[in-house]
Amino acid sequence: GSAFTKHVAVLGSSSYEISAGSDVVVITAGVRQREGESRLDLVGRNLSVLQKIVPQVVRYSPGCVILVVSNPCDIMTWLVYKLSGFPKNRVLGSGTALDSSRFRTLVGQRLGVSPRSVHGYIVGEHGDSSVACWSQLNVGGVPLKSRWPQLGDKDDPEAWYKVHEDVISAAGTVIRLKGYTSSGIGLTAASIVECILRNDRRVIPVSTAARGFYGITQDVFLSLPCVVGSNGVRDICSMPLDESEAAKLQASASTISKVQTPLKIEEAASASAATSAE
Repeated sequence: GSAFTKHVAVLGSSSYEISAGSDVVVITAGVRQREGESRLDLVGRNLSVLQKIVPQVVRYSPGCVILVVSNPCDIMTWLVYKLSGFPKNRVLGSGTALDSSRFRTLVGQRLGVSPRSVHGYIVGEHGDSSVACWSQLNVGGVPLKSRWPQLGDKDDPEAWYKVHEDVISAAGTVIRLKGYTSSGIGLTAASIVECILRNDRRVIPVSTAARGFYGITQDVFLSLPCVVGSNGVRDICSMPLDESEAAKLQASASTISKVQTPLKIEEAASASAATSAE
């Protein structure tokens, strides 16, 4: 199928030296998620993998932006940040970018409109404690809350909350049917990389350092709408959330923090001396 894609050269090696001088490094390595296993259950099995990879990435591409795709994405991104010593803007995770695309697609299907005309985000953990931002969901600038005031609530007669439930269960469904996920996350990662390389400065919900936003006090990485460009996360968009959504986001941060607190890692020295790609 290479004749139908853009011309690229794919090189492989058993040495990280082949990646020297990369602008973007994507980390997808990790053990496969089993059926019925949460992303958070993968932490211990994947930590040792990162401890081997990250020092080599830093050695050969000290000025790169690192995109983490491995699950559990938010904790893995936090670990890469700690292990690399990079500035926080240069380490990001694919986070809820895929969740948000699924969210827009499912909303669009219910309304009979293109998902490109649906504007809404899933934030927080890329996992079971993710938060659907129903208060900001709109189509063509029209807030859906103005049509369905109970949008997303458990007592919503239209049962819109099931859309978010379907987003959360999507990965498990794919794993049950074919054993692994690939296409959706592959396209998502490619889109984020393209945004970085082209300095598009698009707003994408990616996993980033979340402390200080929406009352989050823990040292965690969670997905928030971010302006993504050549130096990684250029800015975080402080999207208004209602009280319920903010509380759920804080609970998501607590969930992540409880899992990562017991982890024993040796932080790398700060790499602030390395210049960020502008």
